[in-house]
Amino acid sequence: MLVVRFVRSCVAGLVIGLVLVLGATGCRKAPTPDETSGASPSRSSSPASPASGLGALEPGQPSAGLLEAVKTVDLRDPKRAPRLAARLRELSASFTEPRALAVMHRALAQSDKAEAAAIGCEILGRAPLEPAAGSEADMAGRESLVEASLLAVANAKAACPHVASYLGKDPCRPFFRCNAQGPLTGREPSLQDEPVCTQAALDDAVKKELARADADVLAGDSGSRPALFAFASLLAQDKVPEPFTKAHVRRRYALMQPKSPSCENGGIEPGTPCHCEEATIRDQTCRHVDPGAIRVGLCRFFVDDAKKTLSGVTASLAP
Repeated sequence: MLVVRFVRSCVAGLVIGLVLVLGATGCRKAPTPDETSGASPSRSSSPASPASGLGALEPGQPSAGLLEAVKTVDLRDPKRAPRLAARLRELSASFTEPRALAVMHRALAQSDKAEAAAIGCEILGRAPLEPAAGSEADMAGRESLVEASLLAVANAKAACPHVASYLGKDPCRPFFRCNAQGPLTGREPSLQDEPVCTQAALDDAVKKELARADADVLAGDSGSRPALFAFASLLAQDKVPEPFTKAHVRRRYALMQPKSPSCENGGIEPGTPCHCEEATIRDQTCRHVDPGAIRVGLCRFFVDDAKKTLSGVTASLAP
């Protein structure tokens, strides 16, 4: 009897001990990722994280998060250039996220000039500024991408048959003229007599533009100047259109006019010699391709291509 009681007591003790162990371990809540690694699940999956940025930049992957990716990843690393080029070529076929592509293209232009120029020429050939009718394209973003493509071509001094169409129809825009600081912005006081930008000045402008902060490119706060970099590319290839060159040559003809009275004062008999704003005369000469008389405001003057002069400034009736 004593043996039986002893066995029963031992069994009961074992059962109670087993229950206590199971209660202490088997019913405990499973550890969360936060408890085991100290990392936040939401943080690691955020598009702004480097891991997700790398994924968005990889060829063949979804483009979601690309804008955040270009803000967080060092795109200028030469080791990244082959994959960056492949991704840029892939997404630019449909102009996906053009602002992000502009940042990627500028980075590639600094790590692989030749490949960036080749892709740039491909992009320019797709006419990104002429979206299909009814499409909701980010035109400001596309213009930024075009600017990046032209920068890439100009930076490599590469030949591209599509560049000329991006020079634009206005050869008299301020940034085609340069002072000691580089291309004009149009906000400086000017007599419109500055020389057209030289290759050296344009090369410097290209380098400075490529150094612009990515955040500024994404925001587009400084505007874009695709025509300027088209000019830089064409000048390097000696393919600037003759009318463009002629407009700037004529703009700088010798100006002969009296110092007073001002043509703009009014009350002057038409045909009376008078003084017109020099900047106005030179700007209008740039914009009129034919020789002869030009009238602007209350001024009238003559362009003589044979003598290379701007003269005969007289008062004119209001248009």
